[in-house]
Amino acid sequence: MQPNNTKAWLNRGAVHGKLGNNDDAIQAYTEVIKRVPSNVSAYCCRGVLFTKTGQIDEAIADYQKAIELDPKHSSAYMNLGIVQRVKGQLKQAVQNFTQAIQLNPSYAAAYQNRAVTYNLIGDKEKAERDLHEAQKLAHRIDTFRVITNVGITFKQPM
Repeated sequence: MQPNNTKAWLNRGAVHGKLGNNDDAIQAYTEVIKRVPSNVSAYCCRGVLFTKTGQIDEAIADYQKAIELDPKHSSAYMNLGIVQRVKGQLKQAVQNFTQAIQLNPSYAAAYQNRAVTYNLIGDKEKAERDLHEAQKLAHRIDTFRVITNVGITFKQPM
């Protein structure tokens, strides 16, 4: 691999991530960021890995940097919302899921995540509305994940 080949470093990060070598994947994306500090994909991919490894504050910082570099990057907003929900920052999470939806109205996963967050807040009406929209979009774009999570989202405690 050529040391200055950013695409090769991105691919290396992706392969390590798929193999579960999270530390090596994080290192590869960090190399991309060192070489090209404006690479939004590297920040987003590293943010996903930071989330997987429980480094939530680092994930938040990466998603915020990605948004700073590209304010129209809908998945950065969605992923930021997910980690904010993990931290209990539910109102901020809803705001970021909403921004992702405004940027990409067909983003079924953003509707689904906002539904889960509304459910945690206790706003069942908005949660059901968003879940319905996520299901409708998922059916249209054939996204299996939303459909399989429908039963999990609204389970009531025993």
